[in-house]
Amino acid sequence: MLLEVAGGLAIGAVLGLLGGGGALMAIPVLVYVFHYPFRMAVGSGLVLVALGVLPALALYWRHRQIHWLSASVMGLSGMLGARLSSQMAGSVPTPWLLGLLIALMLLSAINMLKANRRVDTETEILVGSPHYGALVVAGLMIGILTGLVGVGGGFLLVPALLYLGRLPLRLAIPSSLAIIGLNALSGMTGYWAQLPVGQSSFQWLMLSSVVGSVFGYRLSQKLSSQSIKRAFGVFLLILIGLIWAFPPP
Repeated sequence: MLLEVAGGLAIGAVLGLLGGGGALMAIPVLVYVFHYPFRMAVGSGLVLVALGVLPALALYWRHRQIHWLSASVMGLSGMLGARLSSQMAGSVPTPWLLGLLIALMLLSAINMLKANRRVDTETEILVGSPHYGALVVAGLMIGILTGLVGVGGGFLLVPALLYLGRLPLRLAIPSSLAIIGLNALSGMTGYWAQLPVGQSSFQWLMLSSVVGSVFGYRLSQKLSSQSIKRAFGVFLLILIGLIWAFPPP
């Protein structure tokens, strides 16, 4: 039980600190610490992501920081993509899925380690009307990735909301969490038969991930976001090396 609580707290804390970044940590933890088969880890990670984003979402909702129109446009198309791809994932060879996961982890690590560039959080990033058609396509593609390898896609969602949805950063980040939660809910249905939801060990993981996400969100309000991102970027590179050296079955 202690191991499950510690693992859930760690996954939840990363979700609270970084939003969707917790999904990239959840799968390696489930595979290498709890010895889940890869596909079970993907589905279980989606459950933990769906639960872990709830506390932060509730706080953002309370402060009216979620742009529900953009979140709904991307979220609904993302749910469709996640549902379809999660059903197809069983027919995709595991090495291909691992390669895709490593590529996405590498892109996320590069994104977190790149030079600090301040973004105006209060004003619109670009002038003009939102491109909702482009948001639908982007949401669908990110949802497909979520269903295949269980990643939330926050490092893709936030730029899409900034430059296609014309949202300020203070709305783009919370709105991306809403989309991540919707995609995770839809994607996990394709793995439902493989999920260990009836096992007490997984139930402890779920409960502690929610507690950890609350702690992570509170901590994120006190720490430098750039420091958090750089530290997690380095950690992702370490995880990539682990997966490359010891690929899961």
